[in-house]
Amino acid sequence: MEIIQYLILNSLYTYAYPFDNDSINAILQFAGNLFSAEDRAFIQRVAGRNPYLIQAMSASLLETNEEERHSIAADRFYDRI
Repeated sequence: MEIIQYLILNSLYTYAYPFDNDSINAILQFAGNLFSAEDRAFIQRVAGRNPYLIQAMSASLLETNEEERHSIAADRFYDRI
């Protein structure tokens, strides 16, 4: 029984490797014109190359349409992670 549990748990574990710059740019291109060049640079600066963090920062930025957008989005991002 322990061997079966070990195999099941290990087969469900998924690895997400850091993106390179080309991959990050390709992912952010899917957003079309929702992100400015400044927004894209901000996402990369805050989230780094981590796929989950890029997604979380992008979502936080999309949810924010107020003044000081980057500051508010960063606060929401750090609350999420």
